[in-house]
Amino acid sequence: MLDRDGIIAAARAAGVVGARNGMPTHTRLAESAEIVIANACECEPLVYSDRHLIFNHAADIIAGLDLAMTATGARRGIIAYVEDDPDLDAIIRREIAEHPGIEVFQAPDFYPVSESHTLTYEATGRVAPNSAATEAVGVSVFNVETLHNLSLAARGGPVTHRTLTVAGEVVRPTVTRMPLGARIEDAIARAGGAAVKSFRVLLGGPVSGYVEDDISAPITKVTPAVLVLPTQHVQVQKRVRSLAVMLLRARSACFQCRDCTDHCTRYLLGQEIEPHKIMRAICHSVDNLSTSITSAVNCAECGVCDSFVCKMGISPKLICRHIKSHLQAMGWQIRPETNPPSPRHDYAAGHISVADLIARLRITEYVAAIDLPGILHAQTGPDLLPPRSLAVPLLQHIGSPALPAVRKGDSVSPGQVIGEIPEGKLGARIHTALGGTVATIGQEIRINGNAG
Repeated sequence: MLDRDGIIAAARAAGVVGARNGMPTHTRLAESAEIVIANACECEPLVYSDRHLIFNHAADIIAGLDLAMTATGARRGIIAYVEDDPDLDAIIRREIAEHPGIEVFQAPDFYPVSESHTLTYEATGRVAPNSAATEAVGVSVFNVETLHNLSLAARGGPVTHRTLTVAGEVVRPTVTRMPLGARIEDAIARAGGAAVKSFRVLLGGPVSGYVEDDISAPITKVTPAVLVLPTQHVQVQKRVRSLAVMLLRARSACFQCRDCTDHCTRYLLGQEIEPHKIMRAICHSVDNLSTSITSAVNCAECGVCDSFVCKMGISPKLICRHIKSHLQAMGWQIRPETNPPSPRHDYAAGHISVADLIARLRITEYVAAIDLPGILHAQTGPDLLPPRSLAVPLLQHIGSPALPAVRKGDSVSPGQVIGEIPEGKLGARIHTALGGTVATIGQEIRINGNAG
């Protein structure tokens, strides 16, 4: 049984990172917490990876939650999920029966209940202060894939694969486990290929995902889903508009209806952000360090504002992301507050049901095409259609890119370290899923598999 230091060391050695945000897990395990939440609240439509993991690897996930509790010193563990399947509930309750410190939380079915601050409030009643992580109120939230990987790391297994959903305009929507560095088109092939000739790919779900133009781009540790949509689909067209167009729309078309604010998950929690005021302030200058501008750092980028709410085709999410980057470039320092806010009186009224979300996103036909039992119980062996080569990025995480630990022409084995954390930097190790020969080294390390 590993102790605290052993768990942190195992996570670092294995290259475990947050499956959604890419934060190196060993750094988060080093922070103290009173409560650890295993986040399985997969509330975004057409994404089923977390539920698939619970159906097939519940014991590993609970073991990972136990390890995270030991490392952080937490006495209370919660596995949170949206109850939409009695079998899922039964599996979880069976697995935690011998873990007295772990309980279940059945989250309400709205988007984005899986957002860490929102889930923390729903499950514990605690609200993190402005610009602060949930650890500020004694709560650490980990995605279930992260905990699955942590469990494997404790047994010496490095992170070499990513569980992801492939859905939308594909022949057979599926959940599959892809080697890191495999191409997006390899994932689409596992779903039988695209069902339309002209399509674009969203990496992530239909709300939070972004357009990836290059289907030869690699799968990484933070790729939760590959969503194939027709080129003219409304969710594609919204995302291909440039920042310049969005800024122009904000300055000319926003009529301050405040719907984006009234449905903003962080605003509803009482945090300091009002997207409609950010849209007004951006009309003057992004260099104006008013509260309206700097409050953009509290944006969770959940996508409710642009995918569901705005009638004028404006993306407050994209503009807030731009403001964050601009503030960072200016050297502006975030100053987290210490006093937790109180949720607003209309907190529940601002929630968006998943059913309404599906209809507004215009993805009803794709949700209806899902064979949910088949997807949740699908076999995802890593040797299924193994790629002949991988292009493994050295940056799949928050922090500095890993430094190459191999040279061109080297022979490598599955699970071998090919990227090392730079000394004194925030980062994560990188491993290869494929045995073979190092062909090239750049921002990615290309490995050609062994013949036969």
